[in-house]
Amino acid sequence: MDENTEEISQKRFEALKQFLRNDIKTKNTMIQLAPTELDDMNVESRISYIDSLYKQLEEFEMEFIDTFMGLGLPAIQTVKNYFSKVKSEVVEFNYKNSVREIYKKLIANMNPKLVEEVKKSFAGYKTSSKMNFGNIISQAESINEILHIVHSYITNNEEIMKSMPLIDEKTNDYGYTISLRGERTEEAQSMFAQFPLDLDVGCTDIISMQNRILMMVRDRGHALTIDIGQGEGKNRSIRYFIPKLCNERMIRNLPGINSVTNSGANGMFEVDQEGVFNALFNFIEHVPTDDDVPFLTEIPDEEKQEDQGQKQTTVIENSIKGDSLYEKQRVGLIIEVQKFYESIIKPKEKEEKTIDE
Repeated sequence: MDENTEEISQKRFEALKQFLRNDIKTKNTMIQLAPTELDDMNVESRISYIDSLYKQLEEFEMEFIDTFMGLGLPAIQTVKNYFSKVKSEVVEFNYKNSVREIYKKLIANMNPKLVEEVKKSFAGYKTSSKMNFGNIISQAESINEILHIVHSYITNNEEIMKSMPLIDEKTNDYGYTISLRGERTEEAQSMFAQFPLDLDVGCTDIISMQNRILMMVRDRGHALTIDIGQGEGKNRSIRYFIPKLCNERMIRNLPGINSVTNSGANGMFEVDQEGVFNALFNFIEHVPTDDDVPFLTEIPDEEKQEDQGQKQTTVIENSIKGDSLYEKQRVGLIIEVQKFYESIIKPKEKEEKTIDE
């Protein structure tokens, strides 16, 4: 790696770290922005709230643009257009209306259809994701949605992850590279050293930061992504996304499974810091591969197909129907701010409606 490439790699890594710090800060700020009864009490209180909201949107805009420039992301003009549009909505706000509605629309909303579109477009290190990025950004209506789109694009972008500074590499028993990138930390270097060579995975990237590790693991669920961060107390949290449901029954038995839809599955679980590596490697081992697809194990061999043609069709149909995601199509991905809105704001609206009646 020449000096120029090394410098670009380091700058991208710093931009990635800054984005992940901003990601946490933005989520906390969105929760703090949720309007209280005092914010919605009269015209004067609404004016004060809208002023604060406008200033915060300007801060969000600068942080997103810094991320786009630092990581060389496409569609920067689309993001600028988005912020220009939402700031105009704030300026034109009718102070006779409740500020809760503008908070919901511009800050907290998370459209389940957009979540599915993001998973279809970005998950699994898709090479076409750059082309879809601007189009999906243009569909966003809230900060919550913008943040989700950008986070999903970055953490599923193989080009970005492989551009991070390389620390060490080794080859597993299957001939695939396990790479450690980012900055040297005791936790990540221990993980890399202990990563089992006989664990059946494809090329794997471990991106190391202070108190945070991102992983991209090929050939498990097609392209498994893992985010290891701080949990409760001394625990470590392990968040994951599986873009391909090679075997839905196996996936539903994974620890902390949260949402299973036709675009993939996600979940989160916590483990004691001392046992995090064993728990992590055990988890990866239980994420299904293409060899676990039930269709392949149920189809009879060619000699039996003529006599069992109808039976084969029934087996395949049952594997699609029954317990299958194609039948259920559950959409369960609502992140923290959306839950906050549902639990705090909506009960107040219901109570006020009852009083009015």
